[in-house]
Amino acid sequence: MTEYYNNRGQYGQSGLTSRPLQDGEIPLEPSGGGGMSIGESALSVGDIIVSTTSSPVSRLIRLATNSKVSHAALYVGDGMVVEAVDGVELRPLADALADDEYAVAFTDPDLTDEQRLMIRDFAGNQIGRSYDFVAIARHGLYRVSGPVCDSMSGLDRAACNLLRRRVMFADDDADRWYCSELVFAAERTPSDAPACS
Repeated sequence: MTEYYNNRGQYGQSGLTSRPLQDGEIPLEPSGGGGMSIGESALSVGDIIVSTTSSPVSRLIRLATNSKVSHAALYVGDGMVVEAVDGVELRPLADALADDEYAVAFTDPDLTDEQRLMIRDFAGNQIGRSYDFVAIARHGLYRVSGPVCDSMSGLDRAACNLLRRRVMFADDDADRWYCSELVFAAERTPSDAPACS
């Protein structure tokens, strides 16, 4: 059975029990410094869900990003998430997490209801857009070029690192998204909105 967590702890269908952490696992259970079990009803619009599976692609993503998780999605309410997998899609939460070994939901308690709706609407407006393979390739180039730049010194090293940053953080159109890029853009939406006077 898949184990579901949030930044306050673990939640699941039934029959989940605490167990010792395996290598590379995040200590999310209350005894491991995490929080408490929650159900889907405790999720709020705009919550970020990060997860991982045992698939080779998930392992590759975790290796390439030096992360414990390989996927990110946004909870948009009514048991649904918006995520970028083969493109941006709206899926039931249960389907999105069906193959996950674990998932963690993060909530920002300071978000207002209006801000949560802005995040949801931004994510909803991206449904149907393509997956951002170009940005993934840029990220891969950024990661593998680090040791090359680190082997240089002086101005060569500075120029190499500048080029790496330009490649990684090049302006990109908003017609394509990979999972965490979509989540980051959606979560940034309320702070980019003009202030009301």
